[in-house]
Amino acid sequence: MANTNPGANILLTHENADDFFGQKENPTKAVLFTKKMETPALWLRVADSFAGKMQFGEVRLAEFDLMQQFGMSTDALPKVVAIRVNYDGSKQKILYEGPNDFDKIREFLGDVMEGGPAVVELKRQLDSLQREAKGLKQEIAHEQERTSTARAEAARIKLGQVGQVETVRKELQAEIEKTKAAETAVREELEAEKRAWEEKQQQLKEEKAKLEVEVQALKDVQQEKAILLNDTTEENFFASTLRPLRAVLFTTKADIPQLWLDLAAQQSISCSFGVVRHTEEKLMTRFGCRTDSLPRILLFSNKTDTPIVYQGSIKLDTISAFIQDAIAGGPAALELRKQLRTKETEAEKAEKELRDERQRRERESEEAQRTRKQQVGQLEETVKSLQKQLREACAGAGAELQRVRQESEEKYKQAHDLAQEVSQELVRERESTQAKIVEALNRREEVIAKERR
Repeated sequence: MANTNPGANILLTHENADDFFGQKENPTKAVLFTKKMETPALWLRVADSFAGKMQFGEVRLAEFDLMQQFGMSTDALPKVVAIRVNYDGSKQKILYEGPNDFDKIREFLGDVMEGGPAVVELKRQLDSLQREAKGLKQEIAHEQERTSTARAEAARIKLGQVGQVETVRKELQAEIEKTKAAETAVREELEAEKRAWEEKQQQLKEEKAKLEVEVQALKDVQQEKAILLNDTTEENFFASTLRPLRAVLFTTKADIPQLWLDLAAQQSISCSFGVVRHTEEKLMTRFGCRTDSLPRILLFSNKTDTPIVYQGSIKLDTISAFIQDAIAGGPAALELRKQLRTKETEAEKAEKELRDERQRRERESEEAQRTRKQQVGQLEETVKSLQKQLREACAGAGAELQRVRQESEEKYKQAHDLAQEVSQELVRERESTQAKIVEALNRREEVIAKERR
């Protein structure tokens, strides 16, 4: 028999693996797959940090059957896999994909133990969106910096270097300070989100401790059909803590819908199901339901009296997924999904700001181009005026007039070439800005596509 002492590392072989994975007193297990012939000190340190909470195992390269069972190849080692044994005996395998770092591995195993794969995956998605939002904000800051440079150049041309350069410099300095303040605000926001996440982890730990007291009772409960709730049955239904969740359907139908019965058959181990008809005025008023808003689904947890309102479509798969999220990660998992939607909204807002910045950049570029064209036009008028004056003043002096005419034409050509060069530079800058915006939008679409999958 395998050693079942939580926190102690067990060297797994084909002889003791079934005992190790079949042991249900500690449903969360961590296994290290390694090429080394001795247990790494880092792994022993991680195991010690979870003493009394989780079982730790180690599979070495010579155990070909176990390596094949978990799909491990020699090139992929070392690898850490967390296994979570459910009440029905099924196993969930979660692969650690982070660096070989004590704090990171311990954080990953803590997430698995407290919330399961749902919390681990939601945390990965949240980190990905945070990195994407940070990248978009950096793109905006870069574009703002380029815009500020263009504004400074336009201001220098308009002012004509006649003593107002210092004023422009101060304005640019103020913009830089404003950008730094915005960066500080973003950092503070990220720190606040981190603190909120740590608070949610603590809530999950408290919820787990309470659920462990009721695990044995949940195992003994038989599947029950959904029941109609009224003044007689509702008190016992809401007072029961045999299951962690209670789902209530408010409906105008006389009989319990078949969809609700099918859902009860799927989720009855972890969730009780009730139905309130619209004629039960007392219950309708108590939970703020109106007949014209039915059907409506509320999900109650043993941890709080405030129900969670289901806002999705009335389909078996979507409602079942909603309940599974609540079971796997509790209100914290549902809140994380809400945060993901919020981050998507922020990313869309950042994309809009990027587009607005691009349009502003283009308008300022066009304004600068018009200014240069006006300057070129003024130079052309000046040249023409000089040519006219020279023709009038040098009538009869053919050679001198020819020389002056050539000089005027050269000045005109130089002014025209300068205007062409400035115009081409503006076009190149505009194309570069457009390419960066398109690249940022493509990256955002890839992240959204991955989230939807």
